[in-house]
Amino acid sequence: MFCRFCGRELDDDSSFCPGCGQPVNPTERRPPGRSGRDLGRSGVIGFLAIIGLAVVAVALVFAMGALSFEDDDSMRISDDVTVSGALADGTVTVTDLGYGIEFYYNDFESGQWSYIWRIRGDDGAVQDWNTYSPRLLLDKDDIRPGHYDFGVASTGSSAEGGFTLYGTVEDTFEWRYGGTLHSISVSYEYSEFESASDNIIFQTRGSPEARIDRLTAPSDTVSQLESSLRSEYLRVNGADAPVDGQDYADFILAFVQVCFDYELDADLYGYEEYWAFPIETLYLRCGDCEDTAILCAALYGAAGFDAGVFLVPGHAFTAISLDSYDEPPFWGQSVGYHIFTYTYDGKSYLGCETTFDEHVPVGVISRDYTVSEDGTFLYQGEPGTSQDGLYLVGDGSDTRGKMFSMQNRLGGQGVMIAE
Repeated sequence: MFCRFCGRELDDDSSFCPGCGQPVNPTERRPPGRSGRDLGRSGVIGFLAIIGLAVVAVALVFAMGALSFEDDDSMRISDDVTVSGALADGTVTVTDLGYGIEFYYNDFESGQWSYIWRIRGDDGAVQDWNTYSPRLLLDKDDIRPGHYDFGVASTGSSAEGGFTLYGTVEDTFEWRYGGTLHSISVSYEYSEFESASDNIIFQTRGSPEARIDRLTAPSDTVSQLESSLRSEYLRVNGADAPVDGQDYADFILAFVQVCFDYELDADLYGYEEYWAFPIETLYLRCGDCEDTAILCAALYGAAGFDAGVFLVPGHAFTAISLDSYDEPPFWGQSVGYHIFTYTYDGKSYLGCETTFDEHVPVGVISRDYTVSEDGTFLYQGEPGTSQDGLYLVGDGSDTRGKMFSMQNRLGGQGVMIAE
């Protein structure tokens, strides 16, 4: 066995290379989009490392501030890498070697022989290393393009900052539908995620109709994702299988339900309410109800369905209109669920719940959510706000209006807003 960093021959039971100090097998990253993530991007990360110095165990604690690519002290060191904090002020020297990124901790005391390193990505994935030299080399193939909080510590000193690795994100998703394991891949540039996440004012406030119109507007990445879904569906069901009906709609819904975890906005973005672009949900592989509902609606729109988003009291789910619909056996009569439909302009729109962690068919929604005879959306029989309603998939023009009439906060009848 040989060290993948310096090439030195190693014993089979080696944990670290005695030549360069790099770990033989770096700590595995937590799969993105899974439970157990740390604080949100705007939070503070802390960890405890025990460094053995002779027979003395020294407890080492340091906090990593959540710096971002927007920090005033950020600087670009290459086409692929931007750094900030201690990585920009000289405390840690960063070198882009092409195939990897080298970090050298300058602010260390002589005689120290153990160093703790940590990076944490936008997606919540954390990686730790312990080296016996103030140098760490990361292979670019081993880290996903994205922004990372960075920390290094040794006895009596520590440094923190951040770096961004640009490049192509290549993700693979797997899920089961119809008893078959499905898999698709999608690729896009990290800069697309970065650009989307730079719209804080738009994503945290504003009229629902303008926001949903823009968030569900066509995009190359959503189109690529839908194309991959379509190809996988046709591979399993045959080249002539229809892709405009209920089964394909269920196939897309199952993909969103199984592959994207539920996470609160406060944990992901640091805001109580944050409406994410599909590319953000795709990169993070998680989101709350409106995030996954928007992603699913955008995919339905790319597939050619008449779709939208239902905002109901305290919740959101996807809407879709199908030319024909067969009520799934048992679900419509099951305890706690019913078939949710809403009629507008002669079309019936079915509710699609995206927050389940297993496939639940199109149309099946909790019985807590109903529609009154006058079109008011209710939760356990009580109306929500004047912003609840059906919002159809947009074209990015911000001109679509609410397609419904309902109660406002004071109990008065709302006004129908034309398309």
